[in-house]
Amino acid sequence: MRKIFLLLLVVIVITNKQNLYCVFEEIGVSVEGKVLGDGFLVLCDNPSALYYNPSMLSTMKKRELSLFYQDIYNLGLLTNMFVGYVNPRLGRGGVGIGWVRMGTTNNVDFMEYSENTFIFAYGQKLGKNLLVGSNIKCYYVDYDYKATGFGMDISFTYQPFETARAGIVVKNLLLTDIVWQTGTKENIPYICQLGVSNTFNKFTVLAGFYFTEKNFEPSVGIKYDLSDSVSLMVGTRVGYKENLLYTLGTVFSFRKFRFAFGIDYHKILGINTFLELGYKM
Repeated sequence: MRKIFLLLLVVIVITNKQNLYCVFEEIGVSVEGKVLGDGFLVLCDNPSALYYNPSMLSTMKKRELSLFYQDIYNLGLLTNMFVGYVNPRLGRGGVGIGWVRMGTTNNVDFMEYSENTFIFAYGQKLGKNLLVGSNIKCYYVDYDYKATGFGMDISFTYQPFETARAGIVVKNLLLTDIVWQTGTKENIPYICQLGVSNTFNKFTVLAGFYFTEKNFEPSVGIKYDLSDSVSLMVGTRVGYKENLLYTLGTVFSFRKFRFAFGIDYHKILGINTFLELGYKM
């Protein structure tokens, strides 16, 4: 039943485009980001900062490649993938490139649809406690009719104390219309995200807020460091019409490699799993 429901949802979203916020939804490209919520934007010290908070690129110490994969609700119909690379030693900050792809799989044999976002980002420090960053995004929809567009995000992170951070990201500041070959224009809304975190011994507590013109979603997360190599995470998000999402995950970090696995639970669609792999150079 879940598979039929999501298949119908795919058809509705793809075939009813006008006047809807249905392309390039913010569904996340990192296990930690999906589990910990919007507060993660002040902790993303890996290539996912391209997507979540470009100002954090300046906090990275080594070049890193990151891969993320999600079979959306484990039904084999839609996948969400991310590939990102960061070089933190360019000029006074860090620079990165990335590709996000959400699309149908071969199991959906009556259509081929994908949304692709190509990202170029830069972040640097301004003074001792302030970080600033921005990215440029190129949107491309591959379907029977093609569509393209461009966007830009800007972000700031402030660290008043060693254990505390606060950040803000404003997304889609630049051109926010996706233009189809048919001439139809589809709006991508402005998004504002706020995140704060505080660390107490081995616990890091995060709170985040997601704003659009039509929506507001608070989220909270807790990260516990079992050791220098293993961390556990739990979180929850209050979605549209108080639709709760519960999440948990774990991260294994080594000198060169990073592996993360996460789960979220939706009361209608059930369990969703996702994983991430990072390699430091």
